[in-house]
Amino acid sequence: MRRIGCFLTTVFISLCAPHASAHKPLPRADWCAGRGMEIVVVDTFDFSSGALLDFKTCLLNNTCSVSPEFAMPVCRNFVLKDCGQTSDDWTVGTKMAVQHCGSHQSGGITPGSDLGTTFYLVTSPANYYEPGHHNEYNIELGLQGVCLRCERLRLLE
Repeated sequence: MRRIGCFLTTVFISLCAPHASAHKPLPRADWCAGRGMEIVVVDTFDFSSGALLDFKTCLLNNTCSVSPEFAMPVCRNFVLKDCGQTSDDWTVGTKMAVQHCGSHQSGGITPGSDLGTTFYLVTSPANYYEPGHHNEYNIELGLQGVCLRCERLRLLE
């Protein structure tokens, strides 16, 4: 596991946030900002266009095993267009990142606390959080990023 200092993470997020429109790089501005907490990179992902296309196909055919607790909270039924999500490539990439990073969630999550929760942060393509991303992003671009988990701050030994 690679540790990221809260300062470095805050700087990175503050640089990305002005470019975000409806979707922010983190779930909340104060995610994992509590006393004694730190954001830790627990994994990376590099989804190829082929893997994303396979995931899109299984979502559209309702044949993949998307864990309900890691599904996008807006709508569990991927093909419904009246619940705020569409079956566009951006949503496919986001769902795949949520599923992948959610598998690193800690078992001891305390209600009302961010400790143990995970989130994804896309690092490429660069326009993933830009306005118009639902139209601009294409799964042919692939998707790269990191999985973050909120953990108790560990003092250097």
